[in-house]
Amino acid sequence: MKVIFCSRRNDCYLILTVLLSILIRFMFFVIFLRAGFSDDFSLHHYPDSVTYAIPADSILNQGKFLNQQQQPEIFRTPGYPLFLAFCKLISAKNWIWAAIILQLLLNTVSVVVLYEIIWALSRNSKASFLGSLIAAFNLHDVYFCFFILSDSIAQSILIIAVFFLIRFFQKQQTVYLLLAAALLSTGTFIRPAGLYLPLLLAFLIFFYYVRQKMSVKALAIAILFLSIGFIPEFLWQLRNEQAAGYSGFSAIQEENLYSYHAAGIFAEKNGTSFYQEQENLKNDPKVQELTRTMSLQEAQRKIAFKVISENLPTYLYLNLKGAGYILFYPGLFDIAQIYPSFRNYIANMKSEFLSDSSQAEQIRNFLSNPFSILTLLNGFLLVTILVFTFWGIQRSFSSGIPLQINLMLLCFMIYFLLIHAGPNGFGTYPRFRLSISMLQTIYVGLFIAKMNKKDGKTEAIAM
Repeated sequence: MKVIFCSRRNDCYLILTVLLSILIRFMFFVIFLRAGFSDDFSLHHYPDSVTYAIPADSILNQGKFLNQQQQPEIFRTPGYPLFLAFCKLISAKNWIWAAIILQLLLNTVSVVVLYEIIWALSRNSKASFLGSLIAAFNLHDVYFCFFILSDSIAQSILIIAVFFLIRFFQKQQTVYLLLAAALLSTGTFIRPAGLYLPLLLAFLIFFYYVRQKMSVKALAIAILFLSIGFIPEFLWQLRNEQAAGYSGFSAIQEENLYSYHAAGIFAEKNGTSFYQEQENLKNDPKVQELTRTMSLQEAQRKIAFKVISENLPTYLYLNLKGAGYILFYPGLFDIAQIYPSFRNYIANMKSEFLSDSSQAEQIRNFLSNPFSILTLLNGFLLVTILVFTFWGIQRSFSSGIPLQINLMLLCFMIYFLLIHAGPNGFGTYPRFRLSISMLQTIYVGLFIAKMNKKDGKTEAIAM
C-alpha cells in the first residue's frame, strides 16, 4: 500500500523565503563592512583558514597538494582547497570575496532546500515558511560564510544530501540515493567529520529494503551506496600512504584525539587549564620515544587511546558536556568578534571557563560583564530551539512520516553530536553547531506544522 499526500502548495511563501534570505545576507554584508570587516580579517582571524589557502595555491601553481613546508598535505582534505583554487581562478585578486559570495549563495540555497524538506515531510506551506525563516535569520550560520573555513559549504552539502535521501525514501528512485551518496562523499572531502556516516546510512537502507522483503536488492543497494560513499575516501587514504606514509584519511583525526580529547581528560582530572594540558602534551617525551619506531600520527593515536581507555567515565562525561556546549553555546560569541571589545570579552570568558576556578566564581564573573546580557539572550533562543526540536522529533514519529525517514534524520543529528562532542577548546564549539543547526530547524518546522494543522489540509490517500 502506497500513501500519497495531497495538499495545496503556496509558492508565494517559497518566493518570500528566497527574497528574505537574500535581503538578510545583503544587510549582514553591509553591516560587516561598515564594522571594519576585510578580506584580511576573513583569512587570518581563524588559524585554520591559512591551512586551506596554502594547499589551494599548491594545486594551482604546482599541480600538487602540498602544505606550507612543501610536503604532502595530510591534515586537510582536498575538497575545500579545490573550492578556493576555483575562486582564485575566477577572481585572482579578489578570490576571498569570491569565496564569501559563493558561500553566501550556497547558504541561501540551503535555506530553500530546507523549505522543500519541511514541505515534503509536512505538506504545510506556513510551517515550511516559518521553519526556513529561522534558518534565513540564523546569523550564526551566516557569519561563517564570511570566513575562509570549510564549515559553511559542508553544511550546505549536508542538508542537500538529506533532501535527496528523503526523496529516495518517498519516491523509491535509486538516482536520489546515488546523488545523496555522492554529496556525502564530497562533504567528507570538505570536512572529514562525516567519514563514517555512509556506513550507518547503509545499514538503514538495508533495513528499509529488508522490511519490504527485498533482501537481494537490499544488499545490492547498500553496497552501491557504500561504494560511492567510501571508495573515493579509500583512494585518498592510499594517496596519503604513498605520499607521506600515513595510513588514514585525515591526520586531523589523530591530532584532535591527542591534542583535544586527551588534553581535555587531563584538564578535568588534574583541575588544570585545557590549554596548559595541550602545551604539556606537545612536549610529552613519550611521543618522541614512540616516533622512533612509528609515525607521529600512530604515536598520537596510541597515546590518546590509552588515555581514553584508562579514563572512560571521565571521557563519557566530557562528551556529554561537549554535546551540551554544541547545543547551548551562544552564537554571539562568534558573530560579534568583528568588534575588538567583544573579542576581548570572548578571550576573557574562554580563559575563565577553561580555568580551574569554581563554578560560582565563573558565573559571578560572567554576570558582571554587560555583554553577558546578549549572551544570555542568545542562549535563551538556543534553548527555545532545542525544546522545539524535541517536540518536533516527537511530532515526526506520531504524524505518519515513514520510520526510515525519522531514523535517517535522527542518525544525522546524533552522529554529528557524537562526532563533535568530545573534549575541545571552549571557542571551537560554535562552529560545530553548523552540522546540526539546519537539522534542528527541520524538526522546528515539523513542530510548527503540528501547531498549524489547518493550513493546507493534508489527506492520506491509500493506493
